[in-house]
Amino acid sequence: MSKVNYGIDAPSIMRNLIFFGGITIFGGIFIQLFLNNVILLYLSYLIILLGSVFFILGIAMFAYGMTGKYRTRDLMLSKINWNGNENVLDIGTGQGLLMNGAAKYLTTGKSIGIDIWSSKDLSNNSITKTLENAE
Repeated sequence: MSKVNYGIDAPSIMRNLIFFGGITIFGGIFIQLFLNNVILLYLSYLIILLGSVFFILGIAMFAYGMTGKYRTRDLMLSKINWNGNENVLDIGTGQGLLMNGAAKYLTTGKSIGIDIWSSKDLSNNSITKTLENAE
């Protein structure tokens, strides 16, 4: 049995934020180093700031995907007074993060997940991966 992996959320958005953030930062630095114009110098600070925001957002999305979503799931599920006989429906289950977390609280109840399993929304998203994570 392999280690449970619930994938990376919105991988293309995260990749684009990191990539374009980095390119924008380097563009701003390039302007500062090689172009001798006062207006462009001030504009470069804004460009670097904007690139830094994109880059940091991309890194934050990655960090949340690695650890934050597990803590959020656990906190959310801990707020419910479980009896063990509930029926849970996880709409947009992805690779089963919430569905499997809820299933751990159930004794006779059922946890069911449905999704369109789009890999553009979640890396390696498929019903096969969801079933593997449920084992």
